[in-house]
Amino acid sequence: MTTAKQEWDRLVAFLRKTWAASMGVVLALIAGLLLGIVYKQNDIMEDCKYAGSFRVHSQAYNCQRKI
Repeated sequence: MTTAKQEWDRLVAFLRKTWAASMGVVLALIAGLLLGIVYKQNDIMEDCKYAGSFRVHSQAYNCQRKI
């Protein structure tokens, strides 16, 4: 018969093992999101520089500098 303490220890050990195994996936996801944000901001800045507007899905926006 297992006690509540043993069950808790097994659960904590499982969660730590799962977290350690998935840390690379979490880091890759964060890096991908950050690179995507930087890429999209650069894309918008280039569109504003040459066309004066940019498009996000079906919405179009005009570029205006605010100081």
